[in-house]
Amino acid sequence: MALTQKLFLQISFLVLSLIAYRCDAQKLLSGYVNVDGTKVYVEAGGKGDPVILVHAGFMDRRMWKYQTPALLNKHQVVLVDLPGHGQTIDTMQAPLAEKVIRVVMDSLHIHTAAFAGISLGAAAVLDFATSYPDKVGKLVLISAGLSGWEEGRQLQPDTREYFKLLDTSLKKRDTAAAAEVFTHYWLEGPKRSNVDVDSSLRRTVLNTIYYNMKQHRASGWPKSSSPSAIHKLAMIKAPVLLIAGTEDMNEVLQINKYLATNITGAKQVMVPDAGHFLNLERPQELNKALLQFLGGQ
Repeated sequence: MALTQKLFLQISFLVLSLIAYRCDAQKLLSGYVNVDGTKVYVEAGGKGDPVILVHAGFMDRRMWKYQTPALLNKHQVVLVDLPGHGQTIDTMQAPLAEKVIRVVMDSLHIHTAAFAGISLGAAAVLDFATSYPDKVGKLVLISAGLSGWEEGRQLQPDTREYFKLLDTSLKKRDTAAAAEVFTHYWLEGPKRSNVDVDSSLRRTVLNTIYYNMKQHRASGWPKSSSPSAIHKLAMIKAPVLLIAGTEDMNEVLQINKYLATNITGAKQVMVPDAGHFLNLERPQELNKALLQFLGGQ
């Protein structure tokens, strides 16, 4: 990793540490919710049926910057920084993902909500939906992860290569290199290169990943439920929309197919020539599908 790139990322990290993005500051209130000692950062605002947005791994609530203004017109919007991410203050023992969501809902006096989760956020939402099906109105699962997926399965070659490169960077304590590896595989995907995505978007994603890698420990990420959601998909009662990009990691595409087959009545949307972070790469298409499914337009 070139010295100039490391310096650029370190400067970006300092800027991100000092300036917290507020996509519509006059409409969003912020605060902390205590979940087993972890202080979970939450932003909420708007009126109408509640929608809870849950971000991807090594990202944070700011990745919903294009969806929040669109949803605020007709919904109460709740943004959560999961443990190990964003402005959430971690403890040594990370809480269950499903408990984080439940405590946030209880704190805001929300009985039932619609959810949109991406990647790790989709896995967290699935954990919640399979444990508390009566609290879920609708589910939008974008580039979905799924707890328990790795049980008895060999991971796809591109996933194994990603973990190998990431582990090498982390063992060297080279956060900049680790952030670069993550950005390549999870923004561009295994079939594309950095010239195939918008340079400004790539810079934003890379900086956010670097920020979260420096600020938090991956061991602080929320824990999955037991038994895993993969064994409880029949518990889901709510309508489900699955959205994935054709250029995503092969592992994610396999999970998407599995969910489409094993969740009764699930609808599926495939976005051509798009990767993992659909809400950032193709916000207009994502917003249209999201609003139509939620009944917001």
